[in-house]
Amino acid sequence: MKPDMRPRRFVIAGCGRSGTTYMARVLSDLGCACGHEAYFPSLERKGPFFFSPRHRFRVRALMAAWAMPPWGEAAWQAAPFIRFLPRGTMVFHQVRNPLAFIKSRQKKGLTFIPFRTRYCPVPAGCRDEAGFAALPPAQQAAYLAEFWVQWNRMIERAAGCGRFGYMRYRIEDVDAGHVGRMLETIRCPCPAEAVQRVIAGTERTLHSLGLPETDVTPDMLPAATREALRKLAAEYGYRI
Repeated sequence: MKPDMRPRRFVIAGCGRSGTTYMARVLSDLGCACGHEAYFPSLERKGPFFFSPRHRFRVRALMAAWAMPPWGEAAWQAAPFIRFLPRGTMVFHQVRNPLAFIKSRQKKGLTFIPFRTRYCPVPAGCRDEAGFAALPPAQQAAYLAEFWVQWNRMIERAAGCGRFGYMRYRIEDVDAGHVGRMLETIRCPCPAEAVQRVIAGTERTLHSLGLPETDVTPDMLPAATREALRKLAAEYGYRI
């Protein structure tokens, strides 16, 4: 039997506001079709799912029916569904400095609040984007810090079961060499010159419009939240 030489199915998961739009664009421009927040957000319209036994078979069926191409999708909403992906799927866990994430999310506003609260055990303290915008900045920052910790831990737990490939990296470290390694991993190699050209020609700062940015410091967070954030940030190579 000939080996399957098609690109390997993959997801790029993280917390949002972490460069997923950028990565989807880079990979797609290099010939490895990567969607962005198209398939996984649509699953919520087929649910909602609470992963009870009667739902598990349905979720797995939806994952198996995910038509290729595109060969992958970059979507922070993928995190709750990773454990239902077909065996051998490559999970790219993309992270960003948590303080930069918090500032960016506050500036952009908080979206998908029902989705977040359904799958993450952190109360948002509001029901919609306007409600979040009305919260004191320190309360917003505390929620987003907790979310960053819990959402990334969810990805780690789901991808660490041994059924999937797993690569965690910081968006700040992404360069042509890193993208080349990603492409090799998903069986979609590309000449180094092409990778360098696309990297050089793709704007990293996308979707930057929004509210004025709030100055976020660890001191404005509750002590327990600050410690949890510092611990996970240190694991990922960040000093906050």
